[in-house]
Amino acid sequence: MLVHVLVGDKAFIQDILKKLDGFFGNVASGETLMQSFYNDCQKEGESIVVFASRLEDTLSKAIKFGHIGNEARDGMLRSKFWTGLFSQHLKQSTRHLFDSIKNFESLLREIRKVQEEITSQRSSRTTKSARQAFQQAERAENNTSSTDPQKELQTIMKKRLKRHPQQLSKERPDKVRRGKVK
Repeated sequence: MLVHVLVGDKAFIQDILKKLDGFFGNVASGETLMQSFYNDCQKEGESIVVFASRLEDTLSKAIKFGHIGNEARDGMLRSKFWTGLFSQHLKQSTRHLFDSIKNFESLLREIRKVQEEITSQRSSRTTKSARQAFQQAERAENNTSSTDPQKELQTIMKKRLKRHPQQLSKERPDKVRRGKVK
């Protein structure tokens, strides 16, 4: 496609850029870009950084084509970013930031901090509940007094596995008598 831009064995950068823009440049109108901007929302599982970057890219194209002025950029980004967040919990937790911070980059940074706090709290709660469930299962297992030799064997094996997982694989069940491993 660039062969036709050559004049002899030279090509001018402006001609190359014009040719590439004709083939690959944006063909959307300003109205289409603005519609895309206003309809955009954060997708489930998408990071807020990727979402913010996509909004900024779309709005920059609209500014480049003269559809809106650069002075409106920050306010439009700030507003659309916050209203387009996927997580209602994050939006509720950051409403005060949206009301008080008037700069898009600052708002993005602060919302990222809140999101990190929420994520670490959830992770902590998940770890705590998993630990509690394990402890409850262990207590129930210890309180079970059974005359069934198989259950006793399972209990002994589980306890040994917790203490020495690599040794358990070496022990054989055929050497088990009366619930004791020899």
